[in-house]
Order: sequence, then C-alpha cells, then structure tokens
Amino acid sequence: MQLSAALVIFVATIAISLVGLYGSPKLIDRSLFRPYWFQRRKEYSTVIMSGFVHADLMHLIFNMMTFYFFYMEIGRASCRERV
Repeated sequence: MQLSAALVIFVATIAISLVGLYGSPKLIDRSLFRPYWFQRRKEYSTVIMSGFVHADLMHLIFNMMTFYFFYMEIGRASCRERV
C-alpha cells in the first residue's frame, strides 16, 4: 500500500478530531477559525487547524466518508491515468 498525502490527511483528521472530542476539548476550542481572532490576534494557525477538528462524531463521520468517496477516488483515478 502506497502512503499518499490523502491517506495522511485522512488519518490525521480522524486522530485530531477524536483527541479533541474525547480527550482534550480545549484542542477544538483553540482550533476553531474565528475571523476576528485571525485578524486581531494573528492566530494564523487556525486556518489550517480548523480543517482537522469537527463539532461531533457524526460531523466527523460524514466528512470522512465524503473525503474518502471523492478525494481518494479522484486520487486513484489520476494515478491510473499516469501509468
């Protein structure tokens, strides 16, 4: 099995969200994208981190299913065409 960027993002998103949901809720609070804080407090990391946290388990499941069916399949199709 080839390690792709999509797989790394997929696993990282699940891991970070589960840690935030069940282990450290402060992680989610610190990672939320708040435009006011982005501009005034210069919290630029929230642009990236907000993509890795989810509000609840159903939100995470839905987003990961969508990611899998769209991005992973597009990645597989593009790899087949290059070969």
